[in-house]
Amino acid sequence: MKRFEATASTLEFSGRIVSALVAHLNAKETAKIIEHYGLTTIDTNEWYNVNQVLTMINEIGNGPNATTNLVSIGMEAGRHFVEGLPEEVQGLPLAQILQMEEAMLHTQYRNGDPGYIRVQQVSERHFIHDAHNSWPDDLVYGFVYAVVRHFRPANQHFSIVKDKDVLGQDMGGEFLRLHIHLS
Repeated sequence: MKRFEATASTLEFSGRIVSALVAHLNAKETAKIIEHYGLTTIDTNEWYNVNQVLTMINEIGNGPNATTNLVSIGMEAGRHFVEGLPEEVQGLPLAQILQMEEAMLHTQYRNGDPGYIRVQQVSERHFIHDAHNSWPDDLVYGFVYAVVRHFRPANQHFSIVKDKDVLGQDMGGEFLRLHIHLS
């Protein structure tokens, strides 16, 4: 896996997101790594250097079950992100949430540029989601999955597929492109 680094060495993000990253579904499997990087106890009101956390994520991404672990971490981060949104935002439609995602995520960072998220609505049931950031593609995929799962219309299935014609960040591309389909 490509080694990921923050866009700026001073970039920090909220303890709420760090807490989600270390409390993911497969945390048992990665507990020693989390402990090694001193991230077993997180203060959700503090700010953490993104590179410190990315060093840990890089190790997880090069370990056993990397894809499963990174998607799991992303899903937990997405779940925490959604839970932290104001109540008035919780009931918004998926299309509106996806358009607001970049602005909402930027509130979780300081001291640098965290990258971008561009969303294009192709049709009522198809969105293209481009993400350029410091995180591995599988982690971003898990994050987007959790957000879409929460905000999708009631009783609608969905799928998220990486675009085969666009190199993701893991493969040296500029951004990860996901196709979100509602059915």
